[in-house]
Amino acid sequence: AYKGLDVLVEAVSLLKREGVAITLGVAGSGEIAAETRATLDRLGAEVINRWIGDSEISAILARYDAVVCPHTEASQSGVAAVAFGHAMPVAAMPSGGIVEQVRECETGVLASEISARALADAIGRLAREPGLYDTISRHIAEAAAGRSMPAFLRAIAALSP
Repeated sequence: AYKGLDVLVEAVSLLKREGVAITLGVAGSGEIAAETRATLDRLGAEVINRWIGDSEISAILARYDAVVCPHTEASQSGVAAVAFGHAMPVAAMPSGGIVEQVRECETGVLASEISARALADAIGRLAREPGLYDTISRHIAEAAAGRSMPAFLRAIAALSP
């Protein structure tokens, strides 16, 4: 429930009703409620409901333009980090540490609150605002060196007495 799949499904349903051309893919292990699964099927979503191996991630992400982190609770998101590694913008809920990962108009867009409507608005911004998607993608790619393992180790070493 904390992953917010039901909220994501509602947000995508709203966008489709508004005429936004959107294709949804859901990947990962976990139980999916029968009602949510039925809505995913009606939306024509690609659903890969199992553990996703490291070797599969790039091919799955290549089928999409952005990643959505609909978490209603989270300390951080490994999915967002993987998206950044692929220079993919992230639309996310303003939950926990995700607000530190997803920086507005730099690495993605944040919903104004935790709700399906707000998430739909954030996702819609990537589709509707001219140049926003390209600006974010370019920023992520240009800042990649700062998210590397050497940069991480340098930051930790700098904290050591």
